[in-house]
Amino acid sequence: MSQDPDDPSTWTWTDNGVLVLLDYLWHEDGMRLPRSLIELGIDVWKDEADYADEACDLKGGGTEARYRLCGGYNLTDPPKAVLPLMLEPMDAQLRMRGDGAIIVETGKYTAPTVTLSDDCILSYSGLQRGKPKTDLRNEIHAKFISPDYKYIEQEADPWVNQDSVDIDGTQAMSLDNMDWCPSHRQARVRMKIEAYRQCPDWSGAIVTNAWGMNAFDQRLITVSIAELGINGTFEIEKWEFDPKSGNCTFSIHSMPSEAWAWGPDVHEVSAGGDDT
Repeated sequence: MSQDPDDPSTWTWTDNGVLVLLDYLWHEDGMRLPRSLIELGIDVWKDEADYADEACDLKGGGTEARYRLCGGYNLTDPPKAVLPLMLEPMDAQLRMRGDGAIIVETGKYTAPTVTLSDDCILSYSGLQRGKPKTDLRNEIHAKFISPDYKYIEQEADPWVNQDSVDIDGTQAMSLDNMDWCPSHRQARVRMKIEAYRQCPDWSGAIVTNAWGMNAFDQRLITVSIAELGINGTFEIEKWEFDPKSGNCTFSIHSMPSEAWAWGPDVHEVSAGGDDT
């Protein structure tokens, strides 16, 4: 049945995380954003909703949709309290495009289309191997709520980077805002992605000339620095543009495609050893 956003009689139930988020953004009981800002980028929302619906194999057999959400909120809860509960379990980010459209990007590897290379990079003095020992985290914890456990909060099997633990000792962290995560598999997916962020091969900051503005709406970019032998995928944590100098400063960390790769026999349940 086709669904009309103006006709409640056509609405059908879904736990598709992208559609749940979309509904919250424009619903009168949600953020009440102008629908036009969403509709301007609706093709992106459709593609992301299809991706969230893709069937993922489970270790015990069967499948489940990739990114789902299951939760609730009080009508008095501010968006800053609700949005993280929807975004975190999907490793999602909301973005505003140059044309004003509000779009979503869920956690997945997409080959970068922008490269920051020696031609535009002015300095990289803050770029270093890995992270300082005091900043890295090599054991990731998270909780989830599943109908299989009568919606009682459960602790997922931790994601352990054993190589790092052997060198640096256990340095654990817990993912916040996972209250709406509806399955163990999805929690483990999210923990694996975070593990790569917390123990990257490279991290730090680079400064580019104004050409770096081509990356302002990107999540993943290619960074190529011949002197350091770097030529790989990096994730942008944040960036700033200085209108006086025309320079862009990027905080980045390496993020290979493996961070999003998934195989239930290897990844779904930890055996207490190395998960990387």
